[in-house]
Formats: sequence, C-alpha cells, structure tokens
Amino acid sequence: MTPLTMLIPAAPLAAPRSPDLSTDPGLGPALLVAKDPGSAQPVMPQSTTTEFVAVSNRAPEQVSATGTLVTAYVVFWCLVAVFVWRTWTAQARLATRLAELESELSRREAEDAK
Repeated sequence: MTPLTMLIPAAPLAAPRSPDLSTDPGLGPALLVAKDPGSAQPVMPQSTTTEFVAVSNRAPEQVSATGTLVTAYVVFWCLVAVFVWRTWTAQARLATRLAELESELSRREAEDAK
C-alpha cells in the first residue's frame, strides 16, 4: 500500500442519520400536536427549504433610521467637542504652569548670580 492510497478511503462515508425529533426528550413535547381533541400524535415538521423566501404582506417599518442616524451624529460631534475643549483647557493650564516655572527659574538664576 502506498501512502497515497492510505489517505483515500475505500468506501464513501455514510451520511449521519437525522434523529427522530419526536423521541427527543427535550424537543418531543413541543412536537406533539393534537390532531383531534382526544389524542396527541407526534407530527414531524413540514419539509424546510434552504432558499431565501421574501416575506409578503409585511407591516411597514415603525422606526425611522433617519432619526437614529441624526442622533448618532449629534452624539459623535458632542463627544468630539468635549474632547477638543478638554484638550484646549489642559494645554492652556500647561502653558500657564510652564510660564510660572520659567519665571521662577529666571528669578533663581538672578539670585544665584548675585
């Protein structure tokens, strides 16, 4: 046997069986539907489709996306304005402190020179 033939299975693998949902203890009670008032027989769901099916006769949207978008822009620009204002005030405090330190340094240098 060559290494290549060891990688190829001899027979195709069988597809796993789907479990009977009506016997599943977690899902079984949900699938019991009464056909007549006296009996509850398990009913398997209708065959499902894997295609996209558009919803017909849907209700119009209740929430406008325009209001949400405008609100998001207002919040964003308010946050930007707060950030710029705080940066500006911090820079102004720093410039004031730097001017105080420079004047203190020049005053001490003048005292040491005497």
